[in-house]
Amino acid sequence: PAAPARPEAAGPNQHARIAQEIDARQRWGDPQAHIPEGERVQLSDRSSEASSSRDRPLRVLAVTLNCGDAPLKAVELRAFLRHGRVARRGGTRDVLADVVAVTLQEVKISSLFARVDRLIEAHLSQHERVPNACIAHLQARMFLLVFRRRDVAVSDATHGRVITGGLVKGACCAALTCAIADRSYRLAFIGCHLVTGMLERLNDALRKILDAFQSLLSSEAVVFTFGDLDYRIHTTYDDALKDADAWATVVRLTTERSVPRLAALDGLTRQPQVNIDACGLAAFWTPALNFLPTSPVRYIEQVKLHRFGPTLFKKIEYKIPVLGYTDRVLFRPGSNTDVTCVAHESVPAVTSSDHKPVSAAFEISVGFGNVHGDIVDLATSGSDEPPPAAPARPEAAGPNQHARIAQEIDARQRWGDPQAHIPEGERVQLSDRSSEASSSRDRPLRV
Repeated sequence: PAAPARPEAAGPNQHARIAQEIDARQRWGDPQAHIPEGERVQLSDRSSEASSSRDRPLRVLAVTLNCGDAPLKAVELRAFLRHGRVARRGGTRDVLADVVAVTLQEVKISSLFARVDRLIEAHLSQHERVPNACIAHLQARMFLLVFRRRDVAVSDATHGRVITGGLVKGACCAALTCAIADRSYRLAFIGCHLVTGMLERLNDALRKILDAFQSLLSSEAVVFTFGDLDYRIHTTYDDALKDADAWATVVRLTTERSVPRLAALDGLTRQPQVNIDACGLAAFWTPALNFLPTSPVRYIEQVKLHRFGPTLFKKIEYKIPVLGYTDRVLFRPGSNTDVTCVAHESVPAVTSSDHKPVSAAFEISVGFGNVHGDIVDLATSGSDEPPPAAPARPEAAGPNQHARIAQEIDARQRWGDPQAHIPEGERVQLSDRSSEASSSRDRPLRV
């Protein structure tokens, strides 16, 4: 066998880096010993990346997980944090992210609550925490943690107060400036946890959050809004699902893993465009959905006020099953930056929570506010349908109808609604019963 080729001479800077790493290994051991060999960052990767740092983008990894009141398992961190590694656009190997932002919701209150940030920091061994950009809130049971790669300079890190109340279980914001070579980028991260509710109320809650943190969201900042936003699937966005078996059809689509049809029912992107514009989300983009819904089946209570006459009202409560893409990552480019979405995925392998974590990787470069990648523009994604109008006031009822209405209200109070199991559009109305009773002498026997 021929003798191995002689490697090229290393430059003086590479010699110094190699010597420093050898010294660190002799003192502290291999800092990447816990990382599988195929995923470790090689010296050649670091040196080549450092030499081209003037041209490379800023890489950001944003991760959200609703822990579901279950303890966070260290063995599952690798499934969605991957030691802070992200895909490189056009590259064959992953690289370390420059900034890693993690938001956790419904963290279990226990003796380990205060150690969650240390657990994640130990996993991200090539990064270190940015103190002024990390928030832990016991009442809201949520975390917003921001980590930087050790060779990335960070300045002007700050955070706002935590917002709670109404549909907002918790919301917090952190902002910082990252510098690579002679370029700096302003980043802002908003971690959110909203309560399951109707679409209009979720929009109002997001509007409240964006208004509260407006002082941290400058026009030059790249803004990431991520967390459990609780937007669900709405079957009304598909004409083929406007029937009594709509929910069964959604379950079947989930079983068949029909992601495109489920994504077309997304409550966030497919709601009326006027709603998106009103809540301030028209300036944001979201990565396209390429996975199954990340939240379990939930039942939301909807109360409708039915009018049975000029002065007769009845509150009827419905329980609607919902499934949705609740764990989301939204982003808004800065006025002097371009943003490319490189990856967007959920991790079904995580089983400690009933939610699945969602991560998104981005590359930020100097530009003019352009966006690239497989993304959805919220400024144009909504439907053209106007929001539902308020129900019209019914005509005055006659004396006989008043008596029938009183009898039915009394029966409902005693025995419940006898038509509750029938879809609302197929129920027999009082007017149908009265007309049928008046023509009972002429009607046939139906079998």
